Amino acid sequence: MQRTGKKDVITLLLFLGIIIIAAIILLVQAGHAGWLFFLVPTWLVFGAISFCFWFPDVISQPLNPSGIFSRLPFIWNIAGFLSPLYIVQSGKLQRDYFLLKNKPRIRLLYIYPDSAAVIQAKDGQKWVLQSGFHYLGCHKEISLCFKTGINQFVIGPLAEENPFDQKRSSESYTAYHSRRLRAQKVKTYTKDSRVIFASLRVVYLLSSSGKQGEESGNDLFQKISADFQQMNREGELAQILEEYFTRRIIDLWIAKISQLNSEEIYKDGEVERIMVEINSAMRNSARPSARQALHQESNTVEDNDPGDEWSLPFFRVYLDMLWLQPKQDSSVVKRT
Repeated sequence: MQRTGKKDVITLLLFLGIIIIAAIILLVQAGHAGWLFFLVPTWLVFGAISFCFWFPDVISQPLNPSGIFSRLPFIWNIAGFLSPLYIVQSGKLQRDYFLLKNKPRIRLLYIYPDSAAVIQAKDGQKWVLQSGFHYLGCHKEISLCFKTGINQFVIGPLAEENPFDQKRSSESYTAYHSRRLRAQKVKTYTKDSRVIFASLRVVYLLSSSGKQGEESGNDLFQKISADFQQMNREGELAQILEEYFTRRIIDLWIAKISQLNSEEIYKDGEVERIMVEINSAMRNSARPSARQALHQESNTVEDNDPGDEWSLPFFRVYLDMLWLQPKQDSSVVKRT
């Protein structure tokens, strides 16, 4: 749940107001100590309900012990009033943090169970933070945010769209132009000059805990963060990877589909063969790591330490739909 600074201020004012009213009643109204039996439970119930409303996952998910005990001293409550609480959810950090040139100081950070973050100190040292509350202290910034688990995105038109359709009367101009832009990304021609569009779905895994025989999630996140720092990239990892994967996959798709005639596309196994070749080129099974590919993409020239190479635990490209320019009647080839 994304919260604005205005909501933070209102919540703090409500808590302060209750505390002030209770103090006035108890300290000024002598002989009314019985109010303790009403005000204190009321304040506790109100605080518990507010906490459950803002942080519902805390009730169902255990807090990170290292984030609570080793990184949250008792003063975290005081720091919370001096600095707003930042939240990382679904791999995204609120308040447009990465867009700011002069980044605000973050004291308190809450990471949802579906996310992780890389923290960088002023001396360049990095830490990977998992879910829970974290007290960052001074001279530390967030360099990268992850959405752990399965991530996916679509390249090209959505499966339910037809890129050859004109603007519909019920369709707004914004929706129409968005649909056209998605289609133009993958627009290409067959060998006999027929227009063809594809809807490609990319699925990959960012694991927060390594399986047997794989590097741990923290090691993977550390290596990815180090690479992006060398390329002066920071922010949400999903967006950065999507930009790179999209360019690479579109280049492979256009290069391969343009070698076929339109009649060859209907042959059994041709489209499947192209998808196998694309996945083979994108997959890291041969260990030309994603690190090496990203450095080549950014024209970074340096000797890569093989021990610093990293690869995603799972990566796959699927073809959801294929549209071929009709000669007379509409022709749609569906592949899954």
